[in-house]
Amino acid sequence: MDGRLSRLLTRARGPAGPAATVDFGAESGPLAELAELLSSLNGFAVFNAGVQVFRAGEVGLGPDLATWNAPETASRTVLGESLADWAAWLLADRTSTAPTESPPPGRTPTAPSITTSG
Repeated sequence: MDGRLSRLLTRARGPAGPAATVDFGAESGPLAELAELLSSLNGFAVFNAGVQVFRAGEVGLGPDLATWNAPETASRTVLGESLADWAAWLLADRTSTAPTESPPPGRTPTAPSITTSG
């Protein structure tokens, strides 16, 4: 896992769900990184719950990732090409944000493959 994500996890409160092995079917990129992140800590909050990463799976605190990620209609801010870029943005002292763009039309959430250990 990238050092910036590891640094972010040191500030996290979690897990929000049981230990799980998450697979979104992606070998690289943000979905693969998110699967690794959730497999490491299944759901968490950082910065006094100002940022929440939802858990994978049906059991746990709060909504799960699949339920929360319904098709979106809001605009979004592009923060980078990876979750490591996102972690760096969260951890950085900054005075401005990246430009805003609209979500792709017809976006549908990807259902993860989840294996819980217990």
